[in-house]
Amino acid sequence: MGGRGIVLPNVRKFYRPTSLEEAVALLNSEKERNVVLGGGTQLALSAHPGIEGLIDLGGLGLDKIERRGEEIVIGARARPSDLFRSELLRDVADNILAEAAGNYLAEVQRNRASIGGILISCAAWADIAAALLAIGGRITIAGKDGEKTMTVDEFYEAGPSKAAHRAIITELRIRAGGRGAYQRLAKTETDISILSSLVRLDEETDGTIREARVVIGGATALPVRVREVEEKLRGKRLDPALAEEASRDCPIETVGDFRASADYRRKMAAVLTKRALAALAK
Repeated sequence: MGGRGIVLPNVRKFYRPTSLEEAVALLNSEKERNVVLGGGTQLALSAHPGIEGLIDLGGLGLDKIERRGEEIVIGARARPSDLFRSELLRDVADNILAEAAGNYLAEVQRNRASIGGILISCAAWADIAAALLAIGGRITIAGKDGEKTMTVDEFYEAGPSKAAHRAIITELRIRAGGRGAYQRLAKTETDISILSSLVRLDEETDGTIREARVVIGGATALPVRVREVEEKLRGKRLDPALAEEASRDCPIETVGDFRASADYRRKMAAVLTKRALAALAK
């Protein structure tokens, strides 16, 4: 095996560990450079000459979606298609995570990609990553020093490659309940998102907003929370006037590419957020 353009030209070994401890040990081997194989959709694009072994996590039972108390637990090998079909996720912020999963590339990728892999690669157009930040929750990561848990916010603040360096994402825990809305901009209904806005509101019984999470995906490499908008919502009851006032400006950093300029993304962030809040204000 060798030559330019060949996928993973120097891979010589394929491992299928029977325990998480074994998988972590293989990942941290000093003898060879091994990488985790989740769904394989990102590795399929790689021609990295330094990768020598693949670690298949398929035998570790990390593909379940189940309820534990007030939380929904999603295994890191769950696929976007699993999320899209999950009845449990319908009780999480009006199903915005499942909706975002349904917009992940084409059906073949939705049936192959893993949630852990999507989090690590964190493609700007992957609305699943933005939805997880909007919903909030915790990520469990197993490394050579044991398991650690961090919030989704902490994971993105550290950066995915640093937060899970030589470690394995095992599961995500998200809170059930809340109300949510998801708006996106794409060239066609089946195309990847140019930009997206996702909102989760947790409210008191009288409708007062206890916590607001407003996230823009696709503005930069990582999804970002719009805390200025969140502050305008917190402690108030959402109505059409507040939806318009709070979303008038989304002061976030944006980047441009062949799909849209930075300025266009900045303006559309406010438009999409207004639409999301207006849907919740009805």
